[in-house]
Amino acid sequence: MGTGTEGETAQGTTSSGALDLEENTGNIPQGLEVTDTQLTRLDGDGAGARLTGTVRNTGSQTYEQIEVQATLLDDTDDVLGAWFDNTEGEDIQTFGSGDEWQFSIDFPSADLGNAAGYRIDIDNNIDNGVWDWGGNSTGTGTSTSTST
Repeated sequence: MGTGTEGETAQGTTSSGALDLEENTGNIPQGLEVTDTQLTRLDGDGAGARLTGTVRNTGSQTYEQIEVQATLLDDTDDVLGAWFDNTEGEDIQTFGSGDEWQFSIDFPSADLGNAAGYRIDIDNNIDNGVWDWGGNSTGTGTSTSTST
């Protein structure tokens, strides 16, 4: 799980209430699949929500790192913000055929109010800590949030 810096995942407790946002699949490289996704509201005022799921390597390629990005979308598919979790810093040296990894991504509550759905993308080509999702280069790889 991420370290809790802006844009990464943060630890917290979840409530039993699942959120009803439409899930969309974005860029998922061939040989990788996302399963068992669940979006739940976090406990506490203004706590947000947590998206969890599993990435499975169904192909033959081995990866050094992978990253899952979840992008919140409004009802016209405009981006409200994007957050991620990746295998960097976890006890995963490589991600080979048949391997599974559970991710956890937290959304701040401020961005949930206008959200109608979210999109899941996987990046398997992480280069020097800089990610570019949908034309929004972050410079640090920690957040592409467009909220104020």
